[in-house]
Amino acid sequence: SFITVVLAPALAALAKSTPGIAVYIIEDTAEGLSNRVFNGEADFGVTTLWRPIDDLEYRLLAKDQMGVLCPKDHPIAAKLANPTWPDLARYPMVALGQGAGMRAMLDNHPRIGTILPKPRYEVSTFSALLPVVESGAGIAAVSGITASRPLAEHLVFRPLGRPALLRQLAFIKRRGRSLTPAAKELTK
Repeated sequence: SFITVVLAPALAALAKSTPGIAVYIIEDTAEGLSNRVFNGEADFGVTTLWRPIDDLEYRLLAKDQMGVLCPKDHPIAAKLANPTWPDLARYPMVALGQGAGMRAMLDNHPRIGTILPKPRYEVSTFSALLPVVESGAGIAAVSGITASRPLAEHLVFRPLGRPALLRQLAFIKRRGRSLTPAAKELTK
């Protein structure tokens, strides 16, 4: 979701201001990206912050509310203006795999982790999640930024309450390591 909403426009601006710069984008889970940054495979990462990891520095970039994403004809879209986490329990769920930060945040939440049913469908990316939800196979708990993607235009997003939950999106880099000149340009 971050790539579509924030990174792609930033890359377009960077291409204009710094012609010839090369950028390699790695789409990975929160766990995988944290490992890549820690091991020096990536200069930095942007990921869901659900737990601190030693030797990584974090800078909060954004918070967005978690909600439910469902087809327009789903009962949650049609009947519930303010759905709650327990309302999701009776429907099949689509979720990101266990290495995803958003999934870990939900699974490890003291209240929500016990309410949500085990996902019937697990996918590795948001690009895979959206068509599964659109097909009507299940609904998904996602962040507001995820639901704002153009690919989600045929779906309905409803913020969830009781409890309201905010996803924290963070910039991460290895503690004590300087960014490369290209990384500094991109993160301006």
